[in-house]
Amino acid sequence: MHKGDRFKEYTRSVWRQGYDAYERWPAEWRAALAPAVDALVAELRTCASEEELHARYWEPGDWPAEVLRLHLPGDPGPEALLQLEDAAFWLRCRELHPQADPPLGEAGG
Repeated sequence: MHKGDRFKEYTRSVWRQGYDAYERWPAEWRAALAPAVDALVAELRTCASEEELHARYWEPGDWPAEVLRLHLPGDPGPEALLQLEDAAFWLRCRELHPQADPPLGEAGG
């Protein structure tokens, strides 16, 4: 596997882990935070490819947190904020690859 491909696979696994953590949160928390995640996913829809999505993820600054904070009911803390960011990137990645089999991030996908 090419080094760049491994890096993308690792990044996808970070996104997936953030999404998995978000999915384990209590339903009432997810319901309160879902508008923020949805807003970030909407912003990420400007990325027409996974390559563009990776480029946005690695842009300098913390622009994803700024988008999330506009829609959050309070401050979830830095770790939760990162998980929300990664969850949104994972959701957009899945939109870009709806037919992925196995799902991205599993079995070397």
